[in-house]
Amino acid sequence: MQRRENRTLMVLISAMLLIMAEMLLSQASLAASGSIRLLIPPLDSPTQVYARFKPLADYLSRKSGQPVQLVLSRNLEDFSSKVSEPVPQLAYFCPLNYVTVTQKSTYTPVAGITEPSSRNRSVILVRHDSPIHRVADLKGRSLALGNVACAASFLIPRAMLQREGITLDDFLETRKTGSDQAALMAVAARLYDVTASSESTAQPFISKGILRAVLYSQDSPPDLIAANALVPAGLQQKIRRALLGAQTPTGQLAGYNRPRIGAFDFVAADDSQYDVIREMKRRFGDDPL
Repeated sequence: MQRRENRTLMVLISAMLLIMAEMLLSQASLAASGSIRLLIPPLDSPTQVYARFKPLADYLSRKSGQPVQLVLSRNLEDFSSKVSEPVPQLAYFCPLNYVTVTQKSTYTPVAGITEPSSRNRSVILVRHDSPIHRVADLKGRSLALGNVACAASFLIPRAMLQREGITLDDFLETRKTGSDQAALMAVAARLYDVTASSESTAQPFISKGILRAVLYSQDSPPDLIAANALVPAGLQQKIRRALLGAQTPTGQLAGYNRPRIGAFDFVAADDSQYDVIREMKRRFGDDPL
């Protein structure tokens, strides 16, 4: 029995050493090639995320003169692990994720990301035929939460409700669904009464008349691309200029005078913009429920 346990332990140790060696080789290869990573969290299916972000990675490669390697995270745990790896990288953050990561790691905003069809704000939603018409009507209803790791889906709606005198305890039931899409679908399917998300995520449900807005937030800081300390300051500035000075094929800046590449518009972003999220995080703490 002891011999079998020793063999099992040796196999586990060997596997761990192999994984560590692969990570070190990958990091060394990235550094040696002069590449930088563009790390993306699990925003949607891998196919959809790749289609949205590959044009951006290619554009940054051309403009920066450095190969930009698109890296998709399998899940939030994978993203949290990769974002702290000691390799030169850019990362896509929602505001709350940025605030959380920069408590331990150094990242500098390069540019904010906005959707051309909506504003940077949160919205509390019900079904189109729901009897809920006022914020006060939310009491005693069931709430489906989406991605609680991002401010637009949880932290900001929670602050919105608090200003209206409503807490999570006022809901009959509160359930974490794991993603914004799952929460929106759960309300559309009549499994829950209420949900919240960013306006851009909810827009397809609103425009098709499936869901209806009860309350909008004020504009909030945008999602952003940020660079870690291993991306040289000169290269960060070159990438910033490439994003904020991007032009359409006609030579005109896209929509509202904001540059656009692929599916995204880009705006200037500064760390101080996210102080409002830091304050909300301090107020409500790290535990979602």
